[in-house]
Amino acid sequence: MADLTVGAVNDLLSLLSTAVQEEARLLGGLRGNMQFIKDEMDSMNGFLRHLTQTESEHDDQIRAWMKQVREIAYMAENCVERYVRDIARHDGEGLLATAYLLLLHPKKYIMRRNLAKKILELKVRVNDIGERRKRYGVEVPHGSGLKKAAEDGAAAAAKEEKRDAFRRLLEQAIPDSSRPAVPSSISEEVIRQLPPHVRSQDAPALVQATWKKCCPPAPAPPPDEETLRCIRMLLCALYAYRYKTNNLELDRLKKIVLGEKGGTAEEIKLKIEVLDEEEEEGGTAEESKLKKKVLGEEEEEGGTAEESKLKKKVLGEEEEEEGGTAEEIKNQVMIFCYSLLSIPQKSCLLYLTAFLEEKAISRTSLVRRWVAEGLVGKEEGRTDEEVGESYFNDLLFRGFIHPARTGDAGTVKSCQPLAGSIRTFITKIAKNENFVIDLPIHLDRQLTIRKKVVLSQQLPPQQAASGCCWSWRDVVGAMDDYCGCCCCWRDDNPMDDLVVFLNSLPELYRLNVLDLGGCRGLKPRHIEAICTVVCLKYLSLRKTDVFWLPPTHLKKLKLLETLDIRETPRLRPRDVGRMYLQSLKHLLAGRYVDKVTGEELPTARRTSAEVSLVTVRIPSRIGAMRSMETLSHVQVSEDGAELGRVGKLRKLRKLGVVIRRVNRRGAQQLRGVIYALAGCLRSLSIWVTQDQGGVLDISVLQEATSSLVLENLDINGRIGTSLPSWVERAGKLANISLRDTEMSGGETLTRLANVLSLRCLKLSRRSFLEQALIFRDDVHFKALKFLVVDGDTITSVTFAAAGAAPELEKIVWSISKPHSGDLISGIDRLPNLKEIEIRGNFNVNNLLQAIGSLTDPPVTSYRCRYVYLSDLSDITVVKKAKSDTTLSVPVGVINQQQQ
Repeated sequence: MADLTVGAVNDLLSLLSTAVQEEARLLGGLRGNMQFIKDEMDSMNGFLRHLTQTESEHDDQIRAWMKQVREIAYMAENCVERYVRDIARHDGEGLLATAYLLLLHPKKYIMRRNLAKKILELKVRVNDIGERRKRYGVEVPHGSGLKKAAEDGAAAAAKEEKRDAFRRLLEQAIPDSSRPAVPSSISEEVIRQLPPHVRSQDAPALVQATWKKCCPPAPAPPPDEETLRCIRMLLCALYAYRYKTNNLELDRLKKIVLGEKGGTAEEIKLKIEVLDEEEEEGGTAEESKLKKKVLGEEEEEGGTAEESKLKKKVLGEEEEEEGGTAEEIKNQVMIFCYSLLSIPQKSCLLYLTAFLEEKAISRTSLVRRWVAEGLVGKEEGRTDEEVGESYFNDLLFRGFIHPARTGDAGTVKSCQPLAGSIRTFITKIAKNENFVIDLPIHLDRQLTIRKKVVLSQQLPPQQAASGCCWSWRDVVGAMDDYCGCCCCWRDDNPMDDLVVFLNSLPELYRLNVLDLGGCRGLKPRHIEAICTVVCLKYLSLRKTDVFWLPPTHLKKLKLLETLDIRETPRLRPRDVGRMYLQSLKHLLAGRYVDKVTGEELPTARRTSAEVSLVTVRIPSRIGAMRSMETLSHVQVSEDGAELGRVGKLRKLRKLGVVIRRVNRRGAQQLRGVIYALAGCLRSLSIWVTQDQGGVLDISVLQEATSSLVLENLDINGRIGTSLPSWVERAGKLANISLRDTEMSGGETLTRLANVLSLRCLKLSRRSFLEQALIFRDDVHFKALKFLVVDGDTITSVTFAAAGAAPELEKIVWSISKPHSGDLISGIDRLPNLKEIEIRGNFNVNNLLQAIGSLTDPPVTSYRCRYVYLSDLSDITVVKKAKSDTTLSVPVGVINQQQQ
């Protein structure tokens, strides 16, 4: 018996010894496996970068391999980040290190063991993907030219100016669907704007033939908006066409539109691919045999009549004098426009399928989501947001996305993600690119999240604020007996379903973006569950009823880059003040309320109301958050001590501060921030909300003003009788907004005129002491294009000299009270004026009656647009002649706005 016992113990010890050695080998190989994955992914990344720089299209083999690499890259990045975040500081090799980790940090040991297994599996998959590329011959296409290098800032700005001019020309040349008259052809002025290398490739004939077939003259019915949009997309694509020779999709478009014959070898192969798809539905052996002949795979002479007929079909030798139908042409135009996008731009465009339920999405929000998802390519000398902005502008110019709301200066603030036929086209592309019948899993999951958020937005306020879940456990937070799964707390709240959905996601799935904007019924237990999604990079709680954002939960989001808590009326300011997120780049906060009632103000009422900006405290450890790029808006303490720490953020590009109590110390700290961040700060917003009438003195600034790169300046409240002198030396300052500054009009206009780069000037409420604003002959705004007047304090604007604003294109005036007399005088001294927009609470019947007797002039100099102040929708447009030198609002057309 003893021998048997000793034998059993010896066997157990031997097994344990082997297990421990295997365990140590598994854990000890963690670093080596990670290094192998890193090396392999570096090699694949170099190959992918080479692919993205080629101009030729990628075949299905390449796209399938790229999809596999993308998926494995997401999982590998997740594992590496988990290792760095949770395990790296406890890492060690050998038996002693394993035993030490097991005894002192058992939870870390279990995490490390599970992670080691996953990384070992990833190593095998990465190795298989590398072997698969060699096995199937996935290589960079031969003879593929490289794309042009990224442009510098000046070149990009000049290109954008030219594109804006071309877009405006298209608006005039191609009518919208509401116009009854349709031109017989595209104007020669538009054709001349196309690059010479495009005009030399039969572009004029292509454009005119496309217009003729898609927009036939009367008695045919007029074209719809989708058709006109397609024509604009084609012209914009040709305008941006950079190839010196035809690409494949342009040749295909020409064949459909112009009925051209023949084709190159590459085109024949493409047609064979189409026939392959037809053969799957019922092709013949003769067709397969012929295709081999055409491609040179067989060398036989002769052939049957059917073979000859099919060969003519493939080679384009059949008569196609009439070309394709209008629908075929529009579809091929869409394919052609899509083919000209870069791979990152295509990825960003396909990502818009996650917003199929949305009517509009904010521009900045969309760009930050692209960045968080890793869709934006890296470009030397530009931030990820700048690259994303360039993608947005390009997609906007090419017509894939459409403006939903445009700012006063013409900047698109929000867009319609996918509209009309583009929606159908992009959805199909998303499925084809990922070889699936439905949307790709990642996009489908984002769409599922948005659907649950939309459900929560529809909750009645009473239901959102009620429920058995409002117990002391919710307020205290996580407890030992609380599982966090929401199953025992359900009260028919869609947010509970969202938490269940998040918990059901695969462990290695990376959820980078979570947008809960506008949802109701967001309880502390939901916040706790959301903060367990440690891979989040973008979290939006905008317009939610969240009231609890504890730092103990937020600190788990170590990868978070964007936190949007704007318009959250119930959020406690002190929670953000104690927050510390090392990777955070964008902190967005604040809400506009009525100073008298405290009610939140919609955009329309901010024109005339006494507005206060209520926001959260600036984080006390802000100086250690060195990745910060946007900090807007945050409340500064009385002595402004936090601003000294803000001056350490050398990547900060946008700063918005709210100052409740003005004193010398706070003003000195703010001046120090402007000085310290002179080389990186692009946007500065200052809100002085003190009721005692103090003046924030930021006039004195050190010699750093010569290096200021400031582009946008927004000031609300009194900072002196005029703008600080350093504003004149800000060489890139393009947009200035003044509200309730109570400055001297003459002195301030003189100083503003010295800002040579100023493009947009916005004056709100009591920005100036004077009611009559006069642009004298000694004031010359050489670059000013947009003038915006909000409120009723300024009652008239006069341009007294011809050179006062030679480049001014648009004037926007928001009125909330009845006016008498001329609003604007000296319009004839504005040679480039194109539009005056009057916004107000109009009595529409009186307005239409007042302008109904006016006749259109033979030559239109500018347009006067009347717009509802509430939703900025158009009422009517009146054409004006050059002889119309003044503009006034007829008596009785403005209703008194109710406060």
